[in-house]
Amino acid sequence: MILIAPFTPQSVAKLEPRTRAICRELLGRLSDRTQCDAAMDYAQEIPTRVTAYLLGTPEHDGPRFRKWARDFLEQGAADPAITHRVLAQVDAFFAEEIAKRRAAPGHDLISHLLEAKLNGKPLSEEHIIGTTRLLFFAGIDTTWSMIGANLWHLATHEEDRNERRRRLPARVCVGCGGPSNREGDRNRRLRAEKREMVMLAYGAANRDPAMFPDVDRVIIDRAENRHATFGLGIHRCIGSNLARVEIRVAIEEWLGRFPDFVLSDGAVVEWSAGTVRGPRRIPIAIRH
Repeated sequence: MILIAPFTPQSVAKLEPRTRAICRELLGRLSDRTQCDAAMDYAQEIPTRVTAYLLGTPEHDGPRFRKWARDFLEQGAADPAITHRVLAQVDAFFAEEIAKRRAAPGHDLISHLLEAKLNGKPLSEEHIIGTTRLLFFAGIDTTWSMIGANLWHLATHEEDRNERRRRLPARVCVGCGGPSNREGDRNRRLRAEKREMVMLAYGAANRDPAMFPDVDRVIIDRAENRHATFGLGIHRCIGSNLARVEIRVAIEEWLGRFPDFVLSDGAVVEWSAGTVRGPRRIPIAIRH
């Protein structure tokens, strides 16, 4: 209940102007270029800076946020030592930010958590750090992966690109290319020992042919699109409204500035490893 209010559609709408300003600033840096990396130069910058703005932390910490997210979700999946190192650094960072808000509260999410009460009592330091850590890891890599996947699709599908450009504001695809989905997961069978931790590839539900006709086709304007990208029921992602705003605004602003773009000649698109799937590098040729 504590986090519902900051993530309602009405609350998230207040973050749209800042999100749009960030996108325009990033695109301004690319305005004179004919080549760029749509993932590194654009998609990966947006959620890190929006998340920092939401939490009230410095936006220039974006590069550090990106490194933490990639180390934790990619390398940490195979090396517990990296996981522990990153968690220690993230927790120390948020402990310092919490101390700053105790001394000078603001209108950010950390200040909101400091003011919140659970069963009539303030949240513990451990609770606040755990919550900010969860929001940090859950909302950065997943969102930049969806922004990048949309740009990759539009760069490789001229008809969809032209259609999106003609029909702004943008409708974006979050179903077929959901970032928690791994290619091949739908063909795997679960074999686990008792008390062994497993990860459910719920993104495979988005490839269920019983639910989605032409399951291997990206149809942005599907009439029925009951995807599981943001989870379902009581386990639905609390940040889904914010993610949708970030993705929509990112695509709208990109198409408004660069309506015609394709993959660069000989481009090799790099995709992530680990638990989150998304393009890490998207070499783009911009047609001015």
